[in-house]
Amino acid sequence: MKNKAALVLLSAGIVLFIAGFFVTFFWMDAPLKQGSYVVKAGGTLELSWYLQNGDRTEGGFTVSGGNEETNLIIKNPSGEIIRNWTAKGRYDNGFAAQDTGVHTMIFKNLDNVNDESIDVQFNSPYEPRITVYDEVGLSMIMVSGVILFFGIRALRNG
Repeated sequence: MKNKAALVLLSAGIVLFIAGFFVTFFWMDAPLKQGSYVVKAGGTLELSWYLQNGDRTEGGFTVSGGNEETNLIIKNPSGEIIRNWTAKGRYDNGFAAQDTGVHTMIFKNLDNVNDESIDVQFNSPYEPRITVYDEVGLSMIMVSGVILFFGIRALRNG
């Protein structure tokens, strides 16, 4: 009977750990991060970040592969387009936020045949930040650790 309880605890702990990991790292809008992203031919890349009214974000991006050309749209928290331009190769820019909230940056690969790599190097004064998803997921991971501990303990004492 103890072994069945131990196996149930272990199974529950593993499921909760995996769910917590998923919630923490995958179930959220993509935060604005520095790094390289591959954008499929004709596809888009969408990144989001938080700014308060008056905050300034600066940075740039480099497009390589394909025709090295991308359309970039920046939307404010209301979804209104505040910037829309086409860039080729390397582009540096910055702006001050007019609204508080999550801003969205959308890159569109203008090459319908080839994938492109976009190296993003924008900064936000609030990144990285802990989201509700992070709090829930990390709590699930911690609880799963306790459950796994007691499951292993019960199995050893079996």
